[in-house]
Amino acid sequence: LHARPVWFALREGLGQAPALLAIADDQVSASGGVLTWREGDSTMSPGSGAYRELGAHSVRPTAPAIDVSPDARGAILDSWTKRLVLAWALQAPAALSAPSGSRLGWRLDPATRLQAAAPFAQWTRPRPRLADGTVVWTSDGLLTSANVPSSARIEWPSGPASMVRSAFLGTVNASTGAVRIFRRDASDSLAAAWARITGPLIEAPGAIPPEIRYGDPYPEELLLAQARALQDPAWQMGRIERASDGAELKPSASAGGSDVMIPFIRELSRQVSGFLLARRTPFGDSLRVIRIDTAVVEPSAGTLLEKWKLLPFQQALFDSVRAAGGRFELGRPRYAVARDGITAYQPAWSVPATGRAQLVLVNVMLGARLGTGRSFEEAWRNFRGEVGPLVPGAGPEAVLEEARRWMRHADSAFKRGDFQEMGRALQFLRELLEPNRKR
Repeated sequence: LHARPVWFALREGLGQAPALLAIADDQVSASGGVLTWREGDSTMSPGSGAYRELGAHSVRPTAPAIDVSPDARGAILDSWTKRLVLAWALQAPAALSAPSGSRLGWRLDPATRLQAAAPFAQWTRPRPRLADGTVVWTSDGLLTSANVPSSARIEWPSGPASMVRSAFLGTVNASTGAVRIFRRDASDSLAAAWARITGPLIEAPGAIPPEIRYGDPYPEELLLAQARALQDPAWQMGRIERASDGAELKPSASAGGSDVMIPFIRELSRQVSGFLLARRTPFGDSLRVIRIDTAVVEPSAGTLLEKWKLLPFQQALFDSVRAAGGRFELGRPRYAVARDGITAYQPAWSVPATGRAQLVLVNVMLGARLGTGRSFEEAWRNFRGEVGPLVPGAGPEAVLEEARRWMRHADSAFKRGDFQEMGRALQFLRELLEPNRKR
């Protein structure tokens, strides 16, 4: 078995049960559409198929504030005293009128549940993970203080802070709502003090399940706080680059999500002055400051956007998408540390009236040179002068690659005994190879 990078996304719409999607991080279909993994598949499927159905009463960020149902994750309404107390405490009149045998669930958002269990920490945005075949939500518990001497102060949502530390790891089971909180570092004396105060609530670092410990991403909230501290003039890093609306650029994850980084720019030249690179491993976190020599010209994200906008292929795609009634959506530029230097790339998407986005463009940069194409690989080939950019989905190579993908998908469905899915894949394969065939 080989690990593959994916983005987990939560999908919930009217009339649809909430579902977890596992979207391929490094590939799209030949037509630019998303590819997703379905549980049990050995290959990716075109479209936005669900990896795991979560259930209407699961604990999740999109859950309702109050859930009253026989299947709700909460207290059973078995007496009028309990109904009255819960209705008053939660301001939930439905507790009084619910049928016999109903349950009432609350604090169904993982972040809200963790905040209630450990209010002395500030919990980061929950992220889904798989542990022993179960979906769990994980979050970093940050400890902050404004009174640490000889430390720079930064702006923080709760006020100025001179200490921000990732002290805890919290998990919430999506099926049962069970909460577990672990210390991250055995040598953290502040986290150890809170563990003593709260008794058995906080578990030792060694109790973290291995499948949760490995692959745990570095929290963006913590990295942004650390980057703000580096804006102090003493570090001579410049300032965090900002988007066109004035907001700080959010940390960008590298392919696979193992590293996250934030760019800094020089005030006067508007060029990149360096990066803050963070990595989380099972053995601890690491931070690395990368400084760019003043003799090296690394354009900022804003400068790159203006340069890429002038490429004829991007202008032609923009006009084509708009003429077809769709939206041309530019993704934010991302940086990466490559063997040959600092590289940057930017995706662009076509969003038609159906709402099914397709990747139609990727811009790349290395040094002073630019490249563009309908995919990451094609953009680098254009960068090297090997090919010109092609219209998305055009050419026999694109059709052949799509046919191979559907054939692999049919084979995967056959191996797991899903003959209905195999028939669907073969039907798509036939339509791809014989588009003018009469039914």
